[in-house]
Order: sequence, then structure tokens, then C-alpha cells
Amino acid sequence: MGRFLIDGTWYDAPTYADARKLVPPKTGNAATTIPKAGPPAQAHKAPPSNPPPAQKLPPPVTVVRPPVTSSKPGEKSFDMLCYRGEKNNWWSPPEERLICGMTLYDPWNLKVGIKKMEDLWEVLRTYIKTNCEGKVDAFAQHLRAQGRPFALATARTVTGAYTSDYDYVMKVANARTFLWGPDLSVGQQVYFKDTTAVTTDYIVLNADKLADSSILAFGHKCGTYEVTFLHDLSLNNIVSVNKTPVAQLRIKQQKDLSLDDKVKMRKYLRHTTSAWLG
Repeated sequence: MGRFLIDGTWYDAPTYADARKLVPPKTGNAATTIPKAGPPAQAHKAPPSNPPPAQKLPPPVTVVRPPVTSSKPGEKSFDMLCYRGEKNNWWSPPEERLICGMTLYDPWNLKVGIKKMEDLWEVLRTYIKTNCEGKVDAFAQHLRAQGRPFALATARTVTGAYTSDYDYVMKVANARTFLWGPDLSVGQQVYFKDTTAVTTDYIVLNADKLADSSILAFGHKCGTYEVTFLHDLSLNNIVSVNKTPVAQLRIKQQKDLSLDDKVKMRKYLRHTTSAWLG
């Protein structure tokens, strides 16, 4: 809507032509003078109307939102018990097996360049993409097919642990379980405290964030409920062997081993430990 001055009177209309229609006819013989048309936007631009006096508005309200953080320590966490059976024709007795904790034959965490949990995570992601077409369920099948030198297979139920010569009970204190996210990322936290709640493959940490965790394990269901650890486990994670508390075992030191024992166990002995494990 514009304002147009015609014969000393202002008219509000969409266009000048519409404004002309609002002009009352003149009486008498005086000729009507029609001005030449010009650029309507300039020649007939309405002067600015007088705005109402400015009103003083109240100050804006500041909305304070709590920061988005991961779950608090202890929230949605639980002590996860895992079970593992070892045969004496394959494994040394626990007094020797646990000299350096529950160690793996060829763990990723001892490879050059792995200094923190994020590095280990990237090795896992690369392995899944290279060997399992980037599919988590294919990685689960890959682990089930046979033992892997970089992994330690355990079960979350006694039924899946078998009855062996050496039956180990392990515990992850303050465990947290997470779904797999897009592009093999750590996804939404879920509460898989009870195995009956497990509906898919999942990730096990013992902190809200990967960077703060000293545990990295892969949870999967294959008839039994399994948790596969992807690094050495500290002795602190071992609860008992054959129902005997670990504190009551006479665990040897490396200097107590014979030369033959050292050769046999060379892949399971550690000269250094990673501070971020277990």
C-alpha cells in the first residue's frame, strides 16, 4: 500500500492509478490536469509516516540450560562378571598364568604407537573395516570362528564358560554398555546389566567416555552371552580361579620361572605395563 498526493490530498492505494480513482470529480469547466507518469517508486513515493513513539521493551530473558554431558560416574553402571575356562594342556596353571595379569598372546595394546585408549579404538575400527567389511555383526562372527591372538574371550554366564581345569571369574567394576553408532562410533549408552536385556552387539567400557576408560571389550550374543576383551587385563580384574580368591593364590614372579617356562610363556610375560589398562 502506498500514499499518493493528488491535487493537494493524500490517498492510500496500491498504485497511482488506483489512487486516481479515489479522487472525487471536479465541478465546473476547469480542465482536469493529469501529470505525466514517471517511475512510481520515485516520483510518487510516499513520505515516511510518523511512527508511534518508541516503547521501552523489557530486557531479554536469559535462558540457562545445563551443559550436555555424559552420564555421571556410577549412573547406568554396574559390576560386570565374566567367566573363562582354560584347559591345562593349552594353558599354564594360574600361579604362572597370572604373573602379569590375564594377558593375551598378541595384544594390540602392546603395538608401537598405541599410547591411549583412543588409539586402541582406532585399531579396532580399522580391523573391522579391513577384515569384516565394516560390519559389526560380521566381526562378531569373525571372533566366534576361532580364537584370535588379540582377543580374550569370556562369557557372561557360567553356562558359556564351560567346566575346565582352570575356571576364572573376572570383574569389570563400574562397567558401562554402549550401542554401536554410525561409522563404527561409540553410540548411545544402554543398560545391559542383565543378559536378558541384550538385544544386539555392544561396547563395554568402565567410564562414560572412551578416553577415560581403561576397559575396551566387545559384547555379543551367540547362543551364549560373550564379552571379548581387546587388551590385557590387570590382576585387579581377576576375582577367583576354581572358586579360590586370587588373593589366596601363590602367584609366582618372573624370576621364579625356569628357562623352559620362560620360553613357553614368553608371549604372555610383560616387561612393562600400560598405565591405562585395567
